[in-house]
Amino acid sequence: GYKLDSVLLIPQKTFSLTRNSENLYFVFFQGRGEFYESRLRDMAIQARETGASVLGFNPKGFKSSTGATERLSDIVDDGIAVIEYLLNQMHLLPRQIILQGNSLGGVVQEMVTEHFRRLYGFSFRQINSNSFKTLAAVVAYHYRVPFLEKIIRLVLNYTEWEIAPRKDFYKTG
Repeated sequence: GYKLDSVLLIPQKTFSLTRNSENLYFVFFQGRGEFYESRLRDMAIQARETGASVLGFNPKGFKSSTGATERLSDIVDDGIAVIEYLLNQMHLLPRQIILQGNSLGGVVQEMVTEHFRRLYGFSFRQINSNSFKTLAAVVAYHYRVPFLEKIIRLVLNYTEWEIAPRKDFYKTG
C-alpha cells in the first residue's frame, strides 16, 4: 500500500568507461536521514565509471515516498521490496545485484542480504562505506551512550538483530 520513490541510472554505452559491468546493478542504501537525491551525483559518477546501473530509493516517508518510517525494520522492508522488484520484475539474478550501503545503510543492506540468504540461499555482493562495526555501535552512538555498547550488543545478539561479518567478508582499511 506504499509507494517508494526511486531512480534507476542506466549508463549509455557510449559514455561507459568499462563494458563488462553492463548487466550489473548497484542498489544504494543511504545513511540515516539521507535520501537518494543527496547522492545523485555520486550515483551518476558510479554508473558512468563502472558501466553498471545504479538504483537509489527513498524509504517510506522520505521525499516522495508515501507512508512513514517508524523503526529500522521499516527501511529493511523497503530494501527487501526493491530487491524483490529487481529479481521478479526485471528478472535479474542475484549475481547481477550488488548492495552498497553508506553509514547506517550498511547495516540495512546487510539485514536485507541476510533476509534473502535465510529464505532463498541467495548471496549478494556487498559494499559498506562509512559504516559502524556493529548495529550496537550505531545505537550507542545515536543515543550518545558509548559506555553501553557492550550491553546493547548483548541485547541485540539475544534478539538476533546484531550484525556479524561472515567469513567471506573482505575488509579494507
